[in-house]
Amino acid sequence: MKSNELLGIISAALVIIISIIIFYSIYISVKSEFVSFVYIGIVSLIFSVASYLLHSVIKSWNVVTSFSLGYFVLFLMTTLYSTMIISYNIIYTALILFVLLIYIVLLYWRINALKSQKNLEKNFK
Repeated sequence: MKSNELLGIISAALVIIISIIIFYSIYISVKSEFVSFVYIGIVSLIFSVASYLLHSVIKSWNVVTSFSLGYFVLFLMTTLYSTMIISYNIIYTALILFVLLIYIVLLYWRINALKSQKNLEKNFK
């Protein structure tokens, strides 16, 4: 195993451990279960956007994509659980589904941009 791979694995493990500590501290510090899940969802959405923005900095974007998608799924699950199961609210649910639609459009745009970049690299070689 190369040292870069080991460093990547250690970095990913640290990010996961720090995320778990942050989410757990939010869960135990907020008294209402509904509010704690909404806060965890908002924080995970912020982490997802930050991970997505790291695409421009990090050369290997596979790990960053998995973190971005993982945080977004956590956002969806916690916010949908809190708005549909704990206290049903159709407005919040519609807002979350709208954010999901925006994320799918941005993901489709990003995939097409990567495909066109690969095609440009093939043409110039």
